[in-house]
Amino acid sequence: MSMLRIAIAFSVLLTANSASVAAVSADGETLPDELSPFVEPDTQVLALLQADLNGDGREDAVLVLERASDPALDSSEEVQRPSLLLMRGANGRLALHARNDRLVYCASCGGTMGDPFQDIAVADRGFTVSHAGGSGWRWGIDTTFAWSRRHATWQLVRVEEVSFHAGAPDNLERTVSTPPKDFGRIDFADFDPEHWRDQGPR
Repeated sequence: MSMLRIAIAFSVLLTANSASVAAVSADGETLPDELSPFVEPDTQVLALLQADLNGDGREDAVLVLERASDPALDSSEEVQRPSLLLMRGANGRLALHARNDRLVYCASCGGTMGDPFQDIAVADRGFTVSHAGGSGWRWGIDTTFAWSRRHATWQLVRVEEVSFHAGAPDNLERTVSTPPKDFGRIDFADFDPEHWRDQGPR
């Protein structure tokens, strides 16, 4: 989902999950058998993206889980949403390559607009995770990771941010950050959405 689309059609973004991400389990759909071992206890599948994400001709996967709410927790506390990068080896089997518990925002992190998680989409030898939220002032952020042959892992390659007021969506403020100018090497597992600017070795 492009950031311009966020500005033009923000009111429909909250329905994008089912259209652009293979949301399973939570909707009662059957998860492919090979992915079932990666679904942790007390979690459900929030999103699934299956594609060749490193250009080797084999289908990989990004699996986003959501932990069940704990009745003992305050309703304002964040429920963890782990993201698992599954890489298919030469033997044809998927294996856990990397994990990030911070990448996908919590369901209450979007302000009055509700759940900010929008979708996961295929990028060039990688993938983009999109979030959007706010109230009067609204925001969107696309975070893109791509495969590094040198380091044999997926790394942060682009962060695109937009903000605008609901009353003037055409007055869009847009910022694109890329390495090495804005940040150094940040592997998928190490990415923190609150601390990525000027982070990572250069």
